[in-house]
Amino acid sequence: MLRSIEPTPTPEQAKARQLELDRKREADKVAAEQQRKDVALLSTFGSEKEFDVARDRNIGPIKTRIAAAQERILAVEKRQKEVEEEMEFYASGKSKGKGKEKEMPANLTSELKRTQAEKSALVATIVAYEKEMDQVRAKYDADKKRWADLKNPKAADAPPAPDPKAAVKKN
Repeated sequence: MLRSIEPTPTPEQAKARQLELDRKREADKVAAEQQRKDVALLSTFGSEKEFDVARDRNIGPIKTRIAAAQERILAVEKRQKEVEEEMEFYASGKSKGKGKEKEMPANLTSELKRTQAEKSALVATIVAYEKEMDQVRAKYDADKKRWADLKNPKAADAPPAPDPKAAVKKN
C-alpha cells in the first residue's frame, strides 16, 4: 500500500486553516453558551404565564422609581413657581413707599436655574427608566418566544403560515 504525504502548507494555507479552526472553536463556544441558556430557561420557567409574572415583578421597581421622579418634578415645579413669583416682585421695580427700585437677589436667579436644571435631569431620568422598562419587556418577550420554541420544536421548524394578503394579491 502506498502512503501519500501531503505537501507542507503554504503560509496562506496555514493561516486559512488556523482561521477556520478559530471560527469553529468560537462557533462551538457560542453553541455551548446557547445550550446552557436554553437549559436554564427550561428549568426556570414552567409556563408562559411565569414569564409575565417575572417581567411584571422586574418592572414594578422601575415604575416606583418613575412615580417618585414624577412626584419630585411636581415639587420642583412648585418651588420654581414660588421663585418666579418672588422674582416678579423685584421685576415690577418698586418697593412700598419710597418708589425706589429693588435689585434682584442673586440667590433667586441661581435658585431658578437650579430648579430648571433639576427638572431637566428628572425628565431625562424618567426617559431612561422608560427605556429600561422597554428593555426588560423585550428580554422577557424574547425569552418567552425561545422557551415556546424549545417546548414545541415542531412549531419552530414548521414553515410560516401563508400570508392572507399574498393570496389576495395573486388573484
